[in-house]
Amino acid sequence: MNRIHEVKRYWEATGNPDRHLNRVYIMSNAEPEFLEAVRNGLAKAGWDSVMTTYDLTIPRGAEEVVVAADMLIGERAELFLGNGKDAILSAGEL
Repeated sequence: MNRIHEVKRYWEATGNPDRHLNRVYIMSNAEPEFLEAVRNGLAKAGWDSVMTTYDLTIPRGAEEVVVAADMLIGERAELFLGNGKDAILSAGEL
């Protein structure tokens, strides 16, 4: 969580003073318990809204839509934090 706080401080120090980062969407397939702990930590740190993939309401039988919805949300985000693993390195490890 240190990295997200670091990015927020950088954003607010170098960006438009009228725009603040106060909402987080966590795109992850991590265990719900882990994401809930992250959500609680960010909420305690002052983030206004913390949502995760598990908060999406997907109609029964359309579970594959979750990936597309995640990608759309990530694509439109002002800030995207990944999981710290380099995609090129990951592809090379296959």
